Amino acid sequence: MGEKREKKDSGEKKIRKYFNFISKLLVSTAVGFLFGLFVVLLMERFSLFKKMQEINFTFLSALIYIMLALFININIHELGHLVFGKLAGYKLISYRFSIFTWNNENGKMKLSLQFNQAYSGLCAMIPQKKGTAKIADLLFYAGGIIFEMLFSIIFLIAFLYTEGFWAALFFFTAIIGFVTGIINLIPFQSANIPSDGKIIWSFLFNRSVADELIELSDLGSQLVAGVPPAELKVSLAATTEELDSNDLSFVYLAYLKALDEDDQDTYQEAARILEENIALYPSYSLPGIYYEICFTACISGDEEKAREYYQKVRKTLEKDRDINGFRVKAYYEYYINKDREKVLACAQSGLAVKDKYPLKGQAILEEKLIKKLLAKLEVE
Repeated sequence: MGEKREKKDSGEKKIRKYFNFISKLLVSTAVGFLFGLFVVLLMERFSLFKKMQEINFTFLSALIYIMLALFININIHELGHLVFGKLAGYKLISYRFSIFTWNNENGKMKLSLQFNQAYSGLCAMIPQKKGTAKIADLLFYAGGIIFEMLFSIIFLIAFLYTEGFWAALFFFTAIIGFVTGIINLIPFQSANIPSDGKIIWSFLFNRSVADELIELSDLGSQLVAGVPPAELKVSLAATTEELDSNDLSFVYLAYLKALDEDDQDTYQEAARILEENIALYPSYSLPGIYYEICFTACISGDEEKAREYYQKVRKTLEKDRDINGFRVKAYYEYYINKDREKVLACAQSGLAVKDKYPLKGQAILEEKLIKKLLAKLEVE
């Protein structure tokens, strides 16, 4: 009888899920249609179609304009998140503009080049205090779309007063900005990452996704403020068949909490879940996950796995000058390479930069783990 009720509840949840998705899709489509109609009427009113016909371009030049327009809009989108995030008091962790990436390292934004990310953007920010206003969170996630729409109008106006190359570029950038802005407003999930639209609609209708994001933001802001992982109110919940990016973020926080509490069974289980779902992570998140899988493999004595994941992230680790990178290197040198001198060097370097780590609460854990390793060296 219980199984039938569970199946019925599961079926009802799926129906509600699909109904919510379809209703949001219809609303987003309606908004997009009305906005598109506005653009068409605007173009008709100012004879923009006629002006566009006066510009001579080939298929190849049109393709180049489209590629440039996409590139410009991607970065305008991320700039929107950055601006609204700063206005909301968020802390910048990472920002990517084409091949240029700035990461918060030792309290400063450090520039690096990532040639495999040449056509993408990223703006990773977290609140600096617990319980930011809901409207501030909403504007941060909507910031990309707001900027795309705003700049598209600006580009369309600029198109009216320019000729030749610039007129064509402004036109394509405006149109693609409108299109990508509307697409971003649609609630969907790609590579296990929810679209801005899915998050925005969740905030507006108090759906579970928004609640999870608010909880994750609060937990992240506690780490920034200096609350150690052991004091976070998070646990390793029972795994489900379909984990999403939010679920994995909770698993990672539960992993840090278990490390801080020296709960080996829990952090090993969390590491297993992270590894099993490694394909769900976007590329920019993988190094941090590789760090922890390598770390737990070192502790558990799985040398083969430790070497495998160390090689996956070796180049990143060699450049990492944060305390968490030094902690992983120190444990690898101790358990795998058995190099006492390198263990001491990595441990001392890590402790020296502890106060500069942006997540103050995690820095306390990193210091604790390094000192634990140094204590092992002293008794040998």
